[in-house]
Amino acid sequence: MTAQNTNPKDVAQDVAAKAKAEAVNAAEHVKDTAAATAEDQAAKLREAGAAFDDNPYARQAAEQISDSLSHLADNIRDADFGTLHQDVSDFARRNPLLFFGGAAALGFVVGRVLKASERAEGAAQPVARAPRTTPPVDHAPAYSGHARWGHV
Repeated sequence: MTAQNTNPKDVAQDVAAKAKAEAVNAAEHVKDTAAATAEDQAAKLREAGAAFDDNPYARQAAEQISDSLSHLADNIRDADFGTLHQDVSDFARRNPLLFFGGAAALGFVVGRVLKASERAEGAAQPVARAPRTTPPVDHAPAYSGHARWGHV
């Protein structure tokens, strides 16, 4: 019979190490996905900016925003998750009102974008409705106020 290490402290450390490794992998995946999304949006914005041939200010604004998104994508790819977490934590401690206000504004913007995308999907796909087999029933009581006042 082999002796297994059943020291609860060692088992807990092993579980914590595995959980940390999985969290790091998940964070790297999220980081890569966010960077790819930012780069994709930058490319789309560059294409859209090319359509502003008659408006140089709009074209320049689109190019600047797309360059900023590309730079953001590079920063996300190069960022260390622990450093990023520490930077966000430090900023939140120094400027709690600004941090929570920004988080609320970001939530509002994301909500509006999701709502707009749902409307766009709904407009593209007509809603199929089953035909009615029976006429609608009005369950409201009949108004008898006129009879009470002598108006029949």
